[in-house]
Amino acid sequence: MSGPRSSRRAKVLVLGALAGGLLASGFGPVVASAVAASTPMVDLGQASTYAVLSGASVGNTVNAVGAPHTTLRGDLGVKADAQPTGFPPGVVTGTTRVGNAAAAQAHADLVAAYDDVARRTGGTALAGDLAGLTLAPGLHSTAAAVANTGTVRLDAGGDPDAVFVFKVGGALTMAARAQVTLTGGARASRIFWQVNGAAGIGANAKFAGTAMALDALAIGAGTEVNGRALALTGAVSLDANEFYSGPPVVTIAGGASATTTDTTPTISGTTDVVAPRLVTVTIAGQALTAVPSDGAWSVTSAILANGTYPVTASVRDGAGNPGTATQQLTVDTVLPVVTIDGGASTTTNDPTPTIAGASDAAPGTVVHVTADTQTLSTLVQPGGTWNVTPAALTDGTRTVTAAVTDLAGNEGTDSQALTVDTTAPAATIDGGATALTDDATPDISGTADVAPGTAVTVTLADQTLTGLVQAGGTWSLTAAALSNGPHRVVMAVSDAAGNPAGFTQTLTVDTVSPFVAITGGATATTNDVDPTIAGTSGAAPGTVVTVSIAGQTMTTLVQANGAWNATAAFVGAGTWPILASAPDPAGNVGSARQALTIAVDPPVGSGGNGSTGSPGGTGSPGGTGTPGGTGTPGGTGTPRAAPFLTVSLSAASFKSIRGRRVQVPFVLSGPAKVTLTVLRSRSVVAKLSTTRRDAGRGRLTWNGKVRAKPARRGTYKLNVQAISPAGLVARDAATVRIS
Repeated sequence: MSGPRSSRRAKVLVLGALAGGLLASGFGPVVASAVAASTPMVDLGQASTYAVLSGASVGNTVNAVGAPHTTLRGDLGVKADAQPTGFPPGVVTGTTRVGNAAAAQAHADLVAAYDDVARRTGGTALAGDLAGLTLAPGLHSTAAAVANTGTVRLDAGGDPDAVFVFKVGGALTMAARAQVTLTGGARASRIFWQVNGAAGIGANAKFAGTAMALDALAIGAGTEVNGRALALTGAVSLDANEFYSGPPVVTIAGGASATTTDTTPTISGTTDVVAPRLVTVTIAGQALTAVPSDGAWSVTSAILANGTYPVTASVRDGAGNPGTATQQLTVDTVLPVVTIDGGASTTTNDPTPTIAGASDAAPGTVVHVTADTQTLSTLVQPGGTWNVTPAALTDGTRTVTAAVTDLAGNEGTDSQALTVDTTAPAATIDGGATALTDDATPDISGTADVAPGTAVTVTLADQTLTGLVQAGGTWSLTAAALSNGPHRVVMAVSDAAGNPAGFTQTLTVDTVSPFVAITGGATATTNDVDPTIAGTSGAAPGTVVTVSIAGQTMTTLVQANGAWNATAAFVGAGTWPILASAPDPAGNVGSARQALTIAVDPPVGSGGNGSTGSPGGTGSPGGTGTPGGTGTPGGTGTPRAAPFLTVSLSAASFKSIRGRRVQVPFVLSGPAKVTLTVLRSRSVVAKLSTTRRDAGRGRLTWNGKVRAKPARRGTYKLNVQAISPAGLVARDAATVRIS
């Protein structure tokens, strides 16, 4: 049905219902409906949100300033294009719709609801005056007008879903101060008055339910309507009325579930009831009340332990309609856990490192990460992990902080000292790029400027060796047996940041000693008490050859042709062991030995002269004379003792200034050849000699130079040796201090 029906047609529908067998008499003080259980709800459609809806007009009496005025707790609508009057001062808490499609649709739904009731049959006969009656749920109808001059009670019998439907065949009137009261859980939203005519409610009355009047609907001054005033064709008039057209609204801040860190939480919300009405809040056995102010309310709970608590906020409006809101409130004072992978400190060589961690906060919770001046955000993943990647960081150490806040507002944090290090460490192998050894199982060592305990790996031949860097930055490894020849050694190490470093060396293993030989072989003889010992060597030219004899140690160099020689000083007669040795670059030492005999011939006596032969004959002139005879040979001389030979220096020691000549005086007891040898630390630095001299005093002069340069300051030994023509040897020694 698209529009309001005529009064006549409505009456026909009602009368038709009555003709179906409804009783018109026999009312008692309590009237129960025979069809209560089958009475369906009346569907108002979009008209259900309206406190007042009219097909024609709505007028509200404007009273003096300060006097009560009408308050509609719901929408206000007029199908016709006629603005309601008296608003303001009248108040509409909902939406006002006039002459638009929404108002038309609501009116159409009202007409459909009206017709729905009109078509219903059966039910209980309705008395002409309801005063003093108690009515049960169900359909109640009459073809006549109905009045209420007192109080009528509607008892739902404990069923809050019970439906009351009243079909009034004529006008509905309520006297001043008349009341419709609800008991047994009856609700105004499930009570419907279909009036086939006009409806009028007296002043200061209390009406409950939805009035659907075909004609005009008048509400007396000061009357309270716990429901709706809906008129299909007539006007609706109001005067300082309070409309409660739906259950009162109450909300709890935070919605159906909330979390707090406060153990004495403040629970708050909103409501459309006003003082002196109260908001009652129940939680954990507490019943707390608050007086709403400007639509808001709040209460504070006593101390609550961690856990989840059901909260109920309830109100009743001026008509006694209940409104409730519920919430699951979780008290949580436990800080969420958030960690950063790597612990309190970590190092990386990545300037844009992924900073990751874990948290027990709910998936989707925001994690805030700060690094240097960067602030980054990410979400906790379903597995409890999180990660962010900052923009490029400079080398150095900075503090990274991760913070997460749980649903209760608890904040958990973690921090880390993050070091970015993109510089490779220095690493070396002792000996440099090339090295030589005579050890077939060499120690390979080096340095690395990494933390002590860092692993070092060395590969050579088919070996892989590992070791640790020591406190001083050194490392050492021992290889297994290597063959002679070059080997490529590769050392590798990484610092704490992961920067790699390495060093490569060519290591030559040489275990073959160089060849050394002494001229003369294993044994040799000489009469030189200052013998020159010579030989050859396979060592490289310039290699030092060390020669020892009679307590003397001399050094010389291998020449380009492999030869070498060294001269000893003042070696006496006898057989002396000689050792000559030379190393090669790998450290192998080659050596040769010789037994050198120094032999000095003793003096020999002279025999007498033989006799002179007789003269030969004189030859004839021109002829050759006869040769003279041969004399008798002289006799063999008898050996005699050599004269005693001595040599002595005139002083035990000398002093000289650097660069000056040194005069060495001596005394001979007989003729001899004199030799002066100057030594420093057993090494010969100068050697001088004279021709044969007779007995008596003499001197040798050292120019004070070594290899053409002034001798260094220090003490030098002066050895003097005299050898007589007969081979006798005499020696003496002194020192000179050059300063």
